[in-house]
Amino acid sequence: WNVLFYSGIRLGELLALKRRDVDSKMGAIIVDETYARLERQDMFSTPKTENIDRVVYLPVDVMELLTNYLEMHPDIQGNDRIFPISHRAVEQAFARHIEKSNSRYITVHCLRHSHCAYLISLNAFSMSVISQRLGHKDETITSQVYAHIYDKDAMDVAQVLQANIGTRKEASNS
Repeated sequence: WNVLFYSGIRLGELLALKRRDVDSKMGAIIVDETYARLERQDMFSTPKTENIDRVVYLPVDVMELLTNYLEMHPDIQGNDRIFPISHRAVEQAFARHIEKSNSRYITVHCLRHSHCAYLISLNAFSMSVISQRLGHKDETITSQVYAHIYDKDAMDVAQVLQANIGTRKEASNS
């Protein structure tokens, strides 16, 4: 879950990750494939857009978790998938965790949306940087998909203006 949330990659991209795609010295994963299982066959393909091929840097703690996982599984080598499971197995496990936590149901894909929303809320990165991280073709896709996040910003504007009205009233009454 940590890799999905803190990288913003798609589930198919996570499931396609191979040992060779993890560069712990650089602190990044290389995303250049997506995984699907069709008619009991593992299918690897290049993702839907060319921007999908990317290097995604992870926070140190998350890279450490991933590195520790790989150290606990020394049988995972070069071209071996790190997580040799299906989309369905991941979704089912995630649903069980959500249910145990008594949280509102969300899908695994919601972690990607949460990652993006979190980056936007930090107000520290350009939309271009966020788009590249997510593998979007261009930033208009990111802006359109996540436009609802800016609704909170619009409300914040009114609150800041209201706070300043109070300050101006006090100044004019003095």
